[in-house]
Amino acid sequence: MVQFCILCISVLVIGSNILVSAKFFQDILENYEKELLPTWNLSIPLEIHFDSAPGTLISFVEVEEKIGITMTLIMNWTDTRLTWIPKDKYDNFIIVTTKEIWLPYVYHMDSVDGIKPVGYDSHFYAIITAQGQVRWSPGDIFQSKCNTDVSKFPFDSHSCKLRFMMWISVPVVHATCKILPDIAKLYKNITSGYQKEIFPTWNQTQPLDIYFTLAPLVLNSFYATEETISLTTAIYFMWDDLRLSWEPLLYGNKESITITTNDIWLPYIHMENSVDELKAIGHDAQFYARITHNGRVKWTPGGILRAKCPSDIRRFPFDTQTCQFIFAMWGVEVNDVRYIPVGDEAIMTYFTKNSDWTVTANRQFVRYKNITVEFIFEISIKRQPLYNIVVVILPTFVFALMNPLVFLLPVDSGERISLGMTILLSYEIFLTLVSNSVPASSNPICLLLLILVIVMMISGGIVICVICSINNYYIEDVNDINVCVEYLAVCFRQKKCIQLSDEDKPDESESANLSVKDLVKTIDIMFLVISYILFGVALSTYFIYICSTRNE
Repeated sequence: MVQFCILCISVLVIGSNILVSAKFFQDILENYEKELLPTWNLSIPLEIHFDSAPGTLISFVEVEEKIGITMTLIMNWTDTRLTWIPKDKYDNFIIVTTKEIWLPYVYHMDSVDGIKPVGYDSHFYAIITAQGQVRWSPGDIFQSKCNTDVSKFPFDSHSCKLRFMMWISVPVVHATCKILPDIAKLYKNITSGYQKEIFPTWNQTQPLDIYFTLAPLVLNSFYATEETISLTTAIYFMWDDLRLSWEPLLYGNKESITITTNDIWLPYIHMENSVDELKAIGHDAQFYARITHNGRVKWTPGGILRAKCPSDIRRFPFDTQTCQFIFAMWGVEVNDVRYIPVGDEAIMTYFTKNSDWTVTANRQFVRYKNITVEFIFEISIKRQPLYNIVVVILPTFVFALMNPLVFLLPVDSGERISLGMTILLSYEIFLTLVSNSVPASSNPICLLLLILVIVMMISGGIVICVICSINNYYIEDVNDINVCVEYLAVCFRQKKCIQLSDEDKPDESESANLSVKDLVKTIDIMFLVISYILFGVALSTYFIYICSTRNE
């Protein structure tokens, strides 16, 4: 009975503590604006202490240059709006969910799965102390791009970087007083009565100017067979919304604020040549916006863009591909919006190099199309050819040197046909390797693929010639040899050829001086020379074309 009473008293105490904690947590959330940065004096930057706790290395795929790891990010910051005076030692901290408090939008820049704030798609508790210290530890499975170095394979080691950042465009602003109550008041005033569904042009007869530029982060992949390119990038937008303007003197000389974008107008911009679902860029995740006192809005969403890119594989593996990412606001005509690029090229400061492709050029421009307008980002990438040179081109060249040598093997060894067939089948393997790397396209066709087919045909002709040579080798009487073969042998030995006629048939005395083996040996040498000439013409044609078009 005593134990039961103690248990009941404990439950009542715990329950009362929970109710008290819930009550004062609701009290401190009163008038709390989670859209605003949690710094009391906004002239001082917010400090976020960052640490990581790796869990499990799930995978490392060298072929795809991708690493998968389970990791927890530990973030600490101070939110002075979440402070209270503790009444006892049990009120020094509380553990709460994060639905009602400000959280940093931290993005994984090298992600190959998608750009989204870490921890926002799941629920992770936060620990808040009475002094306003917030500790938040979200976790996730991070799939990241990781350039590989396999030069020491299988004794290789790899270093992978996982980059995280908060995408905010923050200009340098000089002001004297920027305290949180002024910012909260400012935010309420500019969003009160604001209708985010309406185009932000004061004069609706004038087009809205939207400035843009791209900041590529990672070239994830380019699949020539599927004709698709995958690029992780940030897109910088800037426009004027006079409804979001204010007088800085009325709000502590605050000239700009950083807020979430739930309550303001954003452009619905789609990528027209996407191979995934068509959705507005930046609307499936939260990205901060920077607003200045004159109503200028700066917004930098990001994501993984997968676009259709018709490939030109004539010069494979020395090819250069040019791909376009085409953006537009569907349903908006030329008179409604005007895109203005910020510079002719994208911002490549944060770009991570790719081990398979090198970015040779990029540009961004605007294109008018009937009654609509598009802005386009164009990127040119050049393939790193070393792998295909070592695996395909060099073996093909070596086998082309070896293949005609079957005519020098003694017929009695019995290895002529087997060697010829082995080399012929080897060409088939190289043909398969190349065909799996290029699209099944007839225009343009891969020149290397065409050369391999020609080399296979020459190799097949060598096998046929070997069979004919062996067949003639075992003929006992020289007169039983085909007259054409006999004529070619005599003609080749004399290093001249004349038109074959009844009067020009080989002289019997001249043929009588030749044995069957002499004729076969002469034919073998003739086939050897012809084979090398054909191989030389085919391979030199390929290399001459590659060298002559290297600047295209």
